[in-house]
Amino acid sequence: MTAKAKKTAPSTVLVITLEPDGSGSLLARRGDLAHLSQFTYSGLTEIVTAIQHGATALITVEENPPVLKTPSAVPVAEQSNTEQLETETAETTEEGD
Repeated sequence: MTAKAKKTAPSTVLVITLEPDGSGSLLARRGDLAHLSQFTYSGLTEIVTAIQHGATALITVEENPPVLKTPSAVPVAEQSNTEQLETETAETTEEGD
């Protein structure tokens, strides 16, 4: 075994839901990324096509992952209110001395 452990890629998970009315959905997921699609079917050909399209869409998402911006711990509006309260408290304390 080499000094560096081989990193394995996450498994690809396909969840297919087939409704009796001929509609279906496919969730294709690998790691933290996923793609959800809906389709109609009347036989196996349409289901296989939906799987192919879903796999292709997942690859596209992996090649261009979305950029997620994480919010700050305290929203800006709350920061302003907190700063205002701290200022008012400091002013009150100074007046009382």
